[in-house]
Amino acid sequence: MMHQLMEGWEVEISEGQRIPLSWYLSEGQTLMDSVTEMEPDGDVRLAQIKEAFRAFEFEGKIHSEVQDMVIELVTDTCRFLSDYNGYIYKADVSETPYFAHYNPTNDILIHAVKPVFEKVRTRDGFRDAIKLGWIGDAFKWQNFKVKPSLLGFKTNGLEIPLDLYITSHALRRLNERINITPGIMHEILVNTFLQYEIAHSFKGNESLVTYRVSDLKVGYFVVRLHEQQLVVHTFLFLTNNHTPEGEKLNRLLNLELADKEYLEIDNLPDFNAYHIDQNEKLSKVFSDAGCASLLKLGHLQAFSVNEINDKDPESILKYLADAKYFTSN
Repeated sequence: MMHQLMEGWEVEISEGQRIPLSWYLSEGQTLMDSVTEMEPDGDVRLAQIKEAFRAFEFEGKIHSEVQDMVIELVTDTCRFLSDYNGYIYKADVSETPYFAHYNPTNDILIHAVKPVFEKVRTRDGFRDAIKLGWIGDAFKWQNFKVKPSLLGFKTNGLEIPLDLYITSHALRRLNERINITPGIMHEILVNTFLQYEIAHSFKGNESLVTYRVSDLKVGYFVVRLHEQQLVVHTFLFLTNNHTPEGEKLNRLLNLELADKEYLEIDNLPDFNAYHIDQNEKLSKVFSDAGCASLLKLGHLQAFSVNEINDKDPESILKYLADAKYFTSN
């Protein structure tokens, strides 16, 4: 996978001249190591060669830029492989020759931690859940706590951050309704609850926490407070019932849950397959319902776990032909 992700990455070795990163890390690095070991001993041409390669030395700017590229590359690789339902990965490149200059080995160490599911007591019974967390800088599992007030819950006296649990049901719904690479979804999930201000709306006794992909709203996590712990019970796609946008869509088009399921507009992969952004009438109604963000996420089809064939947006218009929204406009 790392080699696949490396495709298209290039290193600028001089103004206007670039070579593939894969070449630089293999043949290029071997050549530079060889030049480093050379002793000119008065040979003018060898001295000129060493001088020409000075820009690529361990302390040089190009070397530093390539180090950043390598870190980004292995981080992306671990992100693509990670999954809360399997293992979370983090790479250590510090002992490779590109970071430890004279280390004879060239091993990237991959640390893997399997999240532990626990039985968590809620008012609705026990639920399988994991604590909000990720692998930390020390390559060990790190749990994170969240202040209830950041999610809209009222607290008395001194507020103490609480453990936040994510149920297996919430992870399953996230996978079904967004269905892009798990590691990407789950890392965004963690970052959602680590913000200084967490976007949410409070409804009844639960908090709807905004979930964004590519900085665009795609849905909500439903969070409830159970004594001294916060629990993410489920994930709602933006068009689903019980979201502000989904309820408005129901009112505009007189929709029921069964209609959304039949039309397959209740999850991101199927929604994207309609290419609604290219249909003026449908773009307007979804924008009026507050779902305009979904029209800008077509690029996520490339990250969908399950490939879905394109759908005909006219089929939606035909099904909703009698809706007052369309007949009165």
